[in-house]
Formats: sequence, structure tokens, C-alpha cells
Amino acid sequence: MRTVVVTGATSGIGEASVRTFLENDYLVVAIGRRIDRLQALVTEFGATKVHSINRDVRDFQGLAAAFNEIPERFQSIRCLVNNAGLLVGENDVIQSDTNDWDTMIDTNIKGVLHAIKAVLPFLLQGGGGHIINVASIAAYYPYMGGNVYAASKAFVHQLSLNLKTEFVAKNIRVSCVSPGKTSSEFFLVKFKGDEKKAKAAFKSVMPLEPVDVANAIYWVASQPQHININVLELMPSNQPFGLG
Repeated sequence: MRTVVVTGATSGIGEASVRTFLENDYLVVAIGRRIDRLQALVTEFGATKVHSINRDVRDFQGLAAAFNEIPERFQSIRCLVNNAGLLVGENDVIQSDTNDWDTMIDTNIKGVLHAIKAVLPFLLQGGGGHIINVASIAAYYPYMGGNVYAASKAFVHQLSLNLKTEFVAKNIRVSCVSPGKTSSEFFLVKFKGDEKKAKAAFKSVMPLEPVDVANAIYWVASQPQHININVLELMPSNQPFGLG
């Protein structure tokens, strides 16, 4: 059976992607930092369908070691949904905490590269596959306070396009999916646990649901092998661009 690897699998778009691919007869390697949520997925779907990796994508050595121990049943990896990412803090550059920058850069940039590096040997061994990187509309549309987060997602967008050229001869497709405002824990993380501010972010917008984005990701993955969706952008109908 085919296996998909999903990073950031314990909430939001990542968890919805796990469920969507399972519904479409994939096995799933679910990567996340919250072991209780990973265990809940394994309990719900069974250890023969979900293999959990409790690692932070910022830790490449730990991630690589975990992939060295993947059970044989899950080794037919054909797709990576590179979803782990976050926005921390709401300030402009002058007032920003540089620790927040480090967290975003290490997760949104280095973490994406780490997951690709860890999964590539399996794709190459299997004769090809698909890397789907999750970026954001913040990569294309500036908004107040976007600074480092938006720049990190622009990196994901450009990396995807360049990897497409790099892997074209290796039968590996590369796509970038960029959602707008989505109802998840994203804004709760942005506002560092302030639920009032997180809820206010959706005051004037009917957001996408995580399953909406997961369905788009699966659609990208399910296209015939001769088709590569380079970039897919989706957002709420009543969102006037920007994430602020």
C-alpha cells in the first residue's frame, strides 16, 4: 500500500490531511510534537494504518533516526505533506522578539528542508513520488506584521519551484499549496495563547476549515502522474487578501 508522510499531524490542516489520506486508502506516517494526540490517532485508526513519529521537525538528527526505524509496512512512501509551520508574535520588526524569529525560521524553513531530506531516500528507492509543501497566501500578499513569517512562506514557495526543476528527472513531483485564513490553532499560536485575540482574527471572515485545505492537498496528490500542480492558492471567499 502507498504511504504518505504528514508533518504537523496533530492539529489543523495536518490532522485533517491524515484523515483525508486514510479515507483514500493510504497508510500514514504522522509526525508531531504532541505525543498524546499522535497516540489518539493511532488508537482511532489502528497501528496498521498510522505510524506515529514524536519528533520536532527542527531536530533533523532525531527525525532522520526515526525514519531509520520505520516499520517495513510503512516504507512505501509515495507522498510527503510538508505541513508543519507556525506564526509566533504579532509585532513589527522593531518590537519583535528575536526568539520568535528563530522559532519561525527553524520550523518554517529548516523544518521543511529536514522533512524533505528525511523522506527523499524512500521516494528515490520507490522510483518517485510527490512532495507537497504547505505555504500560505502570506507568501504573495503583504500585510502589517507579516515580516518574518511571510518571508519564510515565500521561501517555501520558491523552494518548491526550484525543487520541481531539480527532481524532474527523478520522477518526483513537487507542489506548493497556499491557504488563506483557516480555522485552526494557527492564530492561538500567533497570539501566544490569547483566545480573545485568536477569535477576533475571524471576526469579519468565514474561514476555511482544515478539511477544505486537506481536500485540496489530496486533489493535488491524486492528479495523474503526468500532471504537476505547481502552485495552488485558496482562501475564504470573503477574505480581502492578507492574513492580518
